[in-house]
Amino acid sequence: MNVSGKTVFLMLFGIAVAFSVDPIAGMFAFLALAAATNRDAVVRAYHTLNDAAYRVERQLEQRGLLPTALRTVTTPSINKEEAGVVTVDETADAPTAADASPASSAVTTPHINKREASVVTLPPPSLFSPTDPRPAWYAVPLGRDQTGSFRWIDFGKDALHIGLYGTSGCGKDHLLRLWFAALLNEPGAQWAILDGKGDWLTPNLARLPQMLFPPAGGYGDEGQRRILDAIGAINEEAKRRFGLLLGAGVRSVEEYNQTAPDPLPLLIVLATDIIDVVDETERLLIALVSKARALGIRVIVSMQTPTGKRLEWRMNLSTLISGALVDGSQDAPALGVRDPKALLYRPSQLPPPPGERGLFVVRHNNEQFVVRTPALVGDFDGLINARNDAALLETLLSSAVTTPRINKREADVVTTDAQMPVPTLSDARGRNEGADLASASAGTASVPSPSPSVPVPDRPEPAKIAQIGDFRGNGDGGDDALLAALAALQRAGVSREQARALGARFRNSDWARAARLKSDD
Repeated sequence: MNVSGKTVFLMLFGIAVAFSVDPIAGMFAFLALAAATNRDAVVRAYHTLNDAAYRVERQLEQRGLLPTALRTVTTPSINKEEAGVVTVDETADAPTAADASPASSAVTTPHINKREASVVTLPPPSLFSPTDPRPAWYAVPLGRDQTGSFRWIDFGKDALHIGLYGTSGCGKDHLLRLWFAALLNEPGAQWAILDGKGDWLTPNLARLPQMLFPPAGGYGDEGQRRILDAIGAINEEAKRRFGLLLGAGVRSVEEYNQTAPDPLPLLIVLATDIIDVVDETERLLIALVSKARALGIRVIVSMQTPTGKRLEWRMNLSTLISGALVDGSQDAPALGVRDPKALLYRPSQLPPPPGERGLFVVRHNNEQFVVRTPALVGDFDGLINARNDAALLETLLSSAVTTPRINKREADVVTTDAQMPVPTLSDARGRNEGADLASASAGTASVPSPSPSVPVPDRPEPAKIAQIGDFRGNGDGGDDALLAALAALQRAGVSREQARALGARFRNSDWARAARLKSDD
């Protein structure tokens, strides 16, 4: 609004007169002048002061300096349309491994729902086990929403690229581990992890068969170099997939996998808390979120706040998830909306950690809702180690390996027959399904005959040899490969009788030595 100098002078004179009569009236006159000259600046100043007052009130509430009546219901942000308050269920305990004590006072989420005026209470915590059935191959859990319904997102359909935000301690890493555990035994899922903090840089994760490369990251120049190398590997994989699709004359991985002899897995790229190589990472994100959907690549970006990051990749995210935020000005960018009035729930008004963890506001498929993430059944590292053991066992039973073994009677080398097909783990299980359970429990179940060995000339048939898959020994347990295979079976929970029913040949002393080897590990 253009105001002449004479008009401004007269208004300032009026403000001076008003101050001389009543300071409060003078303040209102000054605000009126500011609104007349720059309305947007006044609105921004009002919201800034309102957020500052709310943060001070939150700090007083956490220290117990507010009266109980003020702590029970706090509504600093009232929507013009209606007056419903979204509150947290104060009767439910958090589903942690060590049960946390309930909060000393009722915690409220002071946000007004525009569509209804009722109080929406968050449901009690839930549990998730990776062995539970899921609605789709690539479905991962979000948790229960404010209506009590359990929510899923599907990387194969509607969850194309995801932005996950929230202050430190709000539960982002726990949610990512839930997703990783859900897809841990899914053979069609592959991961590429760029980790700026180092939480994913563990040896057991690096050994998983579904990793495109070991998780990249770390501290200092070495960590930056690993991330840059991983970015280059992801780009090369995207180029390779594009070349395969182009050569097959198809437009998407889904079409390619229908006829390809070697289908391409769904590649999930996780970039979490990248601070040092921001420019290179953002260039990768821009390329992936705009072009990689047809290549069978999905992107998950996890950071504390999206403020200051480039819009080229932020605006192409299909699902936005935000935990508690410090500043209300971050709510709209975190959920990918331009107008804050379009927000049904504000992440900055979620109960902050450490009082509450695992609460998120989600915008997915043009829908907004609040979820509480479930607790993971079992130890995360234990699940990873079990998957590594199963992969090792599958390799031992399916790979053609020649293990030379010295016969006790002479120095001739006895090797396996490379022409005989080796049964896979699934075939071995199916072969055992028809066995009599009573005889199996007694150790007398029928056992498939082993592959024939190379005969030793002019000698009687050697003593019965031990084998598992293509690994053979002389029964004394001296074969390291045999002991390692038996130890892997024991870590996978296979009993001695079950191992023999799978086609293994060994002596009881071998099984005992493998058990000692397992305990030493």
